[in-house]
Amino acid sequence: MPASSKYKELFRNATIKDKLSLLQTLVDGREDLSPDLALALMKIIHGDLSIPQTRDRSPYKRYAELVEALRFHTPGLLKQVVENWKAQQNPTPAEWFSEHKKLW
Repeated sequence: MPASSKYKELFRNATIKDKLSLLQTLVDGREDLSPDLALALMKIIHGDLSIPQTRDRSPYKRYAELVEALRFHTPGLLKQVVENWKAQQNPTPAEWFSEHKKLW
C-alpha cells in the first residue's frame, strides 16, 4: 500500500461502526475508560444513531450490548455517565444568573 493511501486513511471520517469499535475497545480494557470519555463517546454515538441512515439496525444492537456490558462490568461508571448526561440535559437557565433581571 502506498504511503499516500495510508495517510489518507488516518484522516477519513469515522463511521458509526468505528466509534462503536473504539467504545468496545475501551469497555474491554476498563482501566482506560473514564466517565467523561464514556459520556463523550456515548453522546456522539447516540447522536449518530438518531440520524436516519440505513435500514441496518446492527449499530443499535451493538450500542445496546455495549451499554449492557458497562452495566454488568462497571455499574458505577455507567451510573456516573447517566448522572452526568442527565445533568447536561437540564442546565440551569442563564437568565437565572443575569445581573440585569427584569422585575415584573
